[in-house]
Amino acid sequence: MPRDPNARIVASDPGKWHAGVGFFHRRQLVGVQFPRWPNEFRAESRQGDACAFVAWSVVTPWSTSPDAVVVEQPLIRDPRRQKGAQADLLPLCDMKGAFFARFHPTTCISVPVTMWKGNRPKDITLPHVMAKLSDTEKNIIFKLGLSKEDVEHVIEAVGVGLWAVARM
Repeated sequence: MPRDPNARIVASDPGKWHAGVGFFHRRQLVGVQFPRWPNEFRAESRQGDACAFVAWSVVTPWSTSPDAVVVEQPLIRDPRRQKGAQADLLPLCDMKGAFFARFHPTTCISVPVTMWKGNRPKDITLPHVMAKLSDTEKNIIFKLGLSKEDVEHVIEAVGVGLWAVARM
């Protein structure tokens, strides 16, 4: 984790066709985004195109590169306990790499999901993350006007960022 309390951090919860993104400066949430690959292109596209598009769609609130990029690392489980196909994890790894390549940060951190949120299920994790935020930070998330499903990805990205700035 960056030791500088003034560090500028990009945190992400990558998905196959999108990413929740949170921006932190001086340990505070200062912005969020939810870039996504358009639905109409999904059937005919290569996953690498989607990853590059999503990563390069992110516009940071700073004029220079962030000090750190922190991305949730996909969890590989025993195939019998995996919810989807294990091959579905590969695009998440591609997305992680696209974020690291996009920003050229001083520090790249890949955080296992169990490290930042433990074994809590999503219905417990999301309220836990929100409880760590100030009202100003909560407003940053909700002014995007995302659907419930999409905002969950943003909140998870914020949780990754909170972990990176030692607020989780």
